[in-house]
Amino acid sequence: MAAEEPVRNRVMLALAYDAALRREELCSLRTDDLDPARRMLRIRAETTKNRLERVVPYSATTGRCCLAT
Repeated sequence: MAAEEPVRNRVMLALAYDAALRREELCSLRTDDLDPARRMLRIRAETTKNRLERVVPYSATTGRCCLAT
């Protein structure tokens, strides 16, 4: 059950679900890829399958989970 997981794992699961991230994209995230003011996540070109950067939103719930870390 996800609620019993450490905060790190819950944040990773929430971001992966919200932003439809692949494993490589999720594991390559940096703190400066998050924009908490706009609830946006930048996926850098070097980590994507098609080598195109994209910016995707994440939910308010995920944002609260990120702030818990």
